[in-house]
Amino acid sequence: MTSDNPMHGWESVGPYVEGVPSAAVTALAVSQQALCVGTDKGMLRTPLPIPGPDWPTASGEEKWAFTGNYVVDIQAWASQPSVLWRTRRFGTECATELSTDAGRLWHRRGSFHDAIFAVHIDPDDYERVMHSFGRLGPEGEVLGVRTTDFGMFGGEWVEHEHGRFYTQLTADLNVPGRIWMASGTNGLYSTDDFGVATDQATGEEANAVIVSGSRLLIGGDTIRYREDGETVFHEAALKGITGPVRVVALAQYDTVLFAATTSLESPGQPVTAGHGVLRSPDNGSTWQSISGNLPTLDVHALAVDPTEQYLYAGLWGGSVHRLPLT
Repeated sequence: MTSDNPMHGWESVGPYVEGVPSAAVTALAVSQQALCVGTDKGMLRTPLPIPGPDWPTASGEEKWAFTGNYVVDIQAWASQPSVLWRTRRFGTECATELSTDAGRLWHRRGSFHDAIFAVHIDPDDYERVMHSFGRLGPEGEVLGVRTTDFGMFGGEWVEHEHGRFYTQLTADLNVPGRIWMASGTNGLYSTDDFGVATDQATGEEANAVIVSGSRLLIGGDTIRYREDGETVFHEAALKGITGPVRVVALAQYDTVLFAATTSLESPGQPVTAGHGVLRSPDNGSTWQSISGNLPTLDVHALAVDPTEQYLYAGLWGGSVHRLPLT
């Protein structure tokens, strides 16, 4: 459960680092007592717990280190959080990279002349990886996923063309081998054979997906959910939220769910502000804002630290804030 009065409990934790330019946060991951922050200028890392917004040096090491350009996604392996995979863009190339030491060192496992998006780690084997990709070449637009069973040893990546890319790939631990694939305005898909074939679960917008108990939830132009055995998604109640909504990330702590929302841009229309961070105490049926004192409502990433019991929110304005969960 979260604290009784979360509305004004957000605390800025950085980055305030001399010589580091402001960077928009694109991804967050908690990995073995370290917080890894993906930005539009590279990936940064600090030990946990964070004593304050200055992120002091630990054991004489550099407190921030730029290790790439635009970091698209970072995922920690649930079985061993010191193992991380990330996708990033640099120049005209993109890469999928592995870290086995909580983000200190990264090893490239694939480099491509196209765009890559979400990354997924098999729950049982961290060398079995999938990432979404897209490119425009002589053959036209090619969109889908790449997979490998032995990325750590330099194995070949296999492409599966789906005609769409994915913003999030999430394992369903209730159904062995199933992966849920959020594809924005294309809807939600699933695969039971590691990306070879897919089935559409809904055409409703799905930028983010999470499995919570027997319930499957998606975030897009609103938040929707369905129970095991159902085929129809139900629209959640967003209490006190008016105007358009764009949900881009979902997170869970204990029985409480969280959603990150961002601003909306439509051709010929003014930018609509986001709604910050939303909270659901009832497994996704109802939601309300807990943005409180956040300096911006344009939130692009969430991460939960179950040890220190904080919810971290990555803001497009270039900062990370945390909220106590107890």
